[in-house]
Amino acid sequence: MKLSKENSFSKLILLSGIILFGFGLMGHFVSSYIISTVKESLDQNSQNHQPRSGHHRPPKKHLGPPRGPHHLPHHPPHHRRPPHPQVLGLSPENANSAILFTFLILGFSCTLFIASRTMKETARKAQNVFDEINRGNLSARIHLTKGSPENSIASQFNQMADKIEQLIADIKESERNKIEVFQELAHDIRTPVAGLNSLLETINEHSESMSKDQLQQFTSSCLSESKYIAKLVEDLLFISGVNKSKDLQNFSKINLYNLLTEEISLFHFKNIQLNTTCEDVETMANSFLIKRLFRNALENATSFAASQVIINVVDLDPHQWLITISDDGPGLREEDLKLFGQKSFSRKAIRSEQRLSIGLGSFIMKKIVEIHKGTITIKNIVNESSQRLGAVLKITLPRV
Repeated sequence: MKLSKENSFSKLILLSGIILFGFGLMGHFVSSYIISTVKESLDQNSQNHQPRSGHHRPPKKHLGPPRGPHHLPHHPPHHRRPPHPQVLGLSPENANSAILFTFLILGFSCTLFIASRTMKETARKAQNVFDEINRGNLSARIHLTKGSPENSIASQFNQMADKIEQLIADIKESERNKIEVFQELAHDIRTPVAGLNSLLETINEHSESMSKDQLQQFTSSCLSESKYIAKLVEDLLFISGVNKSKDLQNFSKINLYNLLTEEISLFHFKNIQLNTTCEDVETMANSFLIKRLFRNALENATSFAASQVIINVVDLDPHQWLITISDDGPGLREEDLKLFGQKSFSRKAIRSEQRLSIGLGSFIMKKIVEIHKGTITIKNIVNESSQRLGAVLKITLPRV
């Protein structure tokens, strides 16, 4: 259960309001009770001091004029008015305000006390989780109780712990990838390096007795092995970079038609046709990775094609572009189709060159397409007699 900051703040405001309202209501009742009690007491005392009606005598009338100063007319004394009620030396209105203010202060203090206890409890739980993480338990989290006021802080702490755990997992994964890359590099590069050394030693020892054709053949083999090693190192380092580079998240709007046109211009293969339903073929992608994707695809297609390579870019649906790259070559064997997209190595002679095919190249293409939330598949083009007429690579990428 995770709470947002706004939700937590609203709950804190609501809780504070309820506490303050409760204490204010309590203060109102206490104030009303005290004031009513004081008034009743004063009324009772006032009634006790009034003269009884049966013992009141009317004043005597004087028949003659006054004869001296001691015989002035006598007026009956007025009764005292009952004193105004007071509570703690204050008028009822002031006493009511004072009591309400006191209870509101108590409510505010209670709110601060609850918040302080909540923060202390959360801090204690957080410290326990930190101790667990320091001991290597990266999955330690603060337990969230439904309805608890500390859920928001605890939830944010748990999110931070999740990010720390993910960061450490990414670091470990990166280290594993590095070790794996170096192991694969050391394992697979050993054979071409040994072959290159053997060729160079042969040329060095027997160059004088070799014919011109033999020397050219050995030199071409050395060049092929060198290209193979360079390609292998480049692919392995690229795979390692794809797994950890933050720059790969820098996507921008790119035009697939324009990018394919640029990549086609780099190839010497003459018959490459690019067809599209519209030239405004845009997607959000990393341009470096998409270029590498199309370059690998075109390398495979032009290497195996007999006479032509056809590229079609169409709108598959309102959300996806479909790019197909087909050739009229020999197609792929069943085992090659199964290995497509997997990290494997294969060396095949293609036009007197030794190069990687359907190994790291397909793995790199699949990795790039997955990063862009697309799909990639390959299959053979066959006729009614199941005769292979070539291969077609299908790539889907999201539309803008």
